[in-house]
Amino acid sequence: MYSPSELPDSIPPALAFERSTWATGPVSEDSFYQIAPEWTEAEPGTVLKVEEMDPSIYTIPSGTAITRFLYQSKNFLGAKTPASGYILFPFSPRKLQDGSVPVVLWAHGTSGFYPDSAPSHLRDIWQNPMVPTPLVQHGYVVVAPDWAGLGVGKNGAGEDIVHEYLASSAHANDMEFALQAAYAACPFLGRNFTVIGHSQGGGAVWSFAERMHEKPIEGYLGAVAMSPFTRILDEPAENNPILPLLGIAVLPTIASIFSDFDVADVLTPEGIQRYHLDRKTQGNVAVSKALLSDLIDFPMLKEDWTRNEYMQRFQEATANGGKPIKGPMLVIQGDKDPLMYAHVTTSAVEQTVAVSPGESISYMKYTNISHVPAIWVSQQHWLDWIAKRFDGEATSPGFQQEQVNPFLPWARYQGEMNFYTRRATEFYHVP
Repeated sequence: MYSPSELPDSIPPALAFERSTWATGPVSEDSFYQIAPEWTEAEPGTVLKVEEMDPSIYTIPSGTAITRFLYQSKNFLGAKTPASGYILFPFSPRKLQDGSVPVVLWAHGTSGFYPDSAPSHLRDIWQNPMVPTPLVQHGYVVVAPDWAGLGVGKNGAGEDIVHEYLASSAHANDMEFALQAAYAACPFLGRNFTVIGHSQGGGAVWSFAERMHEKPIEGYLGAVAMSPFTRILDEPAENNPILPLLGIAVLPTIASIFSDFDVADVLTPEGIQRYHLDRKTQGNVAVSKALLSDLIDFPMLKEDWTRNEYMQRFQEATANGGKPIKGPMLVIQGDKDPLMYAHVTTSAVEQTVAVSPGESISYMKYTNISHVPAIWVSQQHWLDWIAKRFDGEATSPGFQQEQVNPFLPWARYQGEMNFYTRRATEFYHVP
């Protein structure tokens, strides 16, 4: 049986590397992320703290300004919960006809499950070259929530905040109240906005579009969901390394929603040890992935874990798809995605179309493209789509679907990402 008293040999270097990517020290020692007791009862959307940052500590483009902010949000069950986020400002915003400054609300993909994984706490603000940078370079102000439980680790009473991973409606809360707080902190921002997200954030965007059907916000122009999370238990179980990881990653969320849930109902004894070791280590996504899946030579989950009552209840409470949305919505999916399977997304799209008559829903599938590359290959399309929404161009009502094939033979193209952003420290690092 694995002893939780020591880490596998590969983990300490990975953990050290992750810590080298922090923009500041650990969030537990960064006064910005600390919540005063008197803020506990502030209304959702209230700005708690604003800090204009030195942009040189981040790996962001020249001519970009960044501000961190704290605000009050709500968790899945509706309890008030403090959260953090950041705002990127372009040097010269897009010129809209009404003179307003356009805002795009960005919902990031999985960066980790613990406070130090907050994008506002990372030098590259997580997925920076993929979405935030193109948006800000095209003149949009980018408002980006970290997700509650990432960044701010404790509430005003000193209690730990659970990151409710894949509880998309909780992330939609963070989006709505981050936008409200950003408007309060920066009253010069225009009230028209679009939303875009990837993976975990794609699921958040989908949930946000459902919310706009029920409780519309004035100025909402539409949503882009890329490689979106929809229904965890609909993922195929055989030869699927990501499903057990997702199953373990959502356990703290399930425990926070259902007080009588016990992780021992779904984890093996060895799995319980690794689960608690990961929570003690508090790494970002790569360390958690290694601890909970990559290096495992024993089963962590019981054979019948997908049939567990609370797993089933969690899926029904958090799943996307099959509920009315407010369009327009653009869904982007790679047909070779090994994390969010294309057939699961397709089913969610079809179910949503069936209950959203007259709403504009576009579904673009990209041939041979996997999870993260879907962002890159579709960039031209989603940037154009967003620009048209701010320009007032109407979308066609109803459902449109398109399969996008490569211009050259597929073998000519780079498949997965093979680079990352890192701050240059010497003059010869910069061409």
